[in-house]
Amino acid sequence: MKKSLEHYISELLYIEDCIIIPEFGGFIVNDKSATINEKSGEITPPSKTILFNSQLINNDGLLVNHIAKEENISHKECLTNVLAISKKLKNKLFETKILRIKKVGLLTMGSENNILFTQEKGYNYNLNSFGMRSINSNKIDKKERIKNEIQNTVNVIEKNIISSNQMFLRAAAVAIPLILISFISINQEKNIATIYEKMSLIDFSFAKTDKNKSLEKNDKTSINTTVLPTINTKLKYHIIIGSFQEVKNAKKLHAKLLSKEYDAQILSNSSNSRVSISNFERKEDAILALTNVKKNYGTAWILTEKQ
Repeated sequence: MKKSLEHYISELLYIEDCIIIPEFGGFIVNDKSATINEKSGEITPPSKTILFNSQLINNDGLLVNHIAKEENISHKECLTNVLAISKKLKNKLFETKILRIKKVGLLTMGSENNILFTQEKGYNYNLNSFGMRSINSNKIDKKERIKNEIQNTVNVIEKNIISSNQMFLRAAAVAIPLILISFISINQEKNIATIYEKMSLIDFSFAKTDKNKSLEKNDKTSINTTVLPTINTKLKYHIIIGSFQEVKNAKKLHAKLLSKEYDAQILSNSSNSRVSISNFERKEDAILALTNVKKNYGTAWILTEKQ
């Protein structure tokens, strides 16, 4: 292949909830909300958590179809290549007990030959957080806050005083020291307070009475703090027991489940159709139900759907 298998897996992690490497295992993706560390003050943007399930080995066509399209080769040829790589990956993991999938994570063999997975840091597959990075709320530049406060004060003066030569000179007398404040060390807060105190002694009697009243009113106005809206995304958790390239096969399984009175659904995308045996509003309920479903459908897994 022109590009590595890791490259194509990494591409799909941005847009898919489950990527299966045939005969090897599958990576399951879940959304993670933005978090803030109360101790360190670090704010982390929304991201995605990646889990590995060694039981997801049946080819659902997603990865193979994507690679075949990008490499401009037939599905059969692509499947042969992917299965060969899958075999090499499995052999390497069992021989060395450790395997790194670049940009995805690290696979290790446990004491009981169970496969453990650790997601690789530094890669955020949530498209809504593209370009965002973690910030520390405790290190927000205090000088920037002071400059914003100064600018707001200057804006109030410009809006509420009369335009005249004398007015311009006096406004300049106010604005110049204000601008200079932005270059004063943050530790010189006493100097800043002194400057504000002197500003309060400036005579604005040349302005009209109604303008003075407006200025006094605005002078008492506190600085607004913009609060970003919180977007609540409702999620639904489906237990998937089958994925098909042809819709007719998905419909057959769907009809079979309905006849057994399951709350089955067909979830289709551009590459395949997935059959859900049941769905839940809480992830905890879906995980509990998955244990029972796997008794009859060993490769069942959970798909997270945004509503």
